[in-house]
Amino acid sequence: GIPMIAAITTGALDELGISPGSGIHLSFKASSVHLF
Repeated sequence: GIPMIAAITTGALDELGISPGSGIHLSFKASSVHLF
């Protein structure tokens, strides 16, 4: 896959049970993408 970086809230981090640097699988709607 392609490495990506995501910004999430601390609450979401706790709820998902992941930590900074954890590997996850990501899926999203293309129409919801914002490029910076």
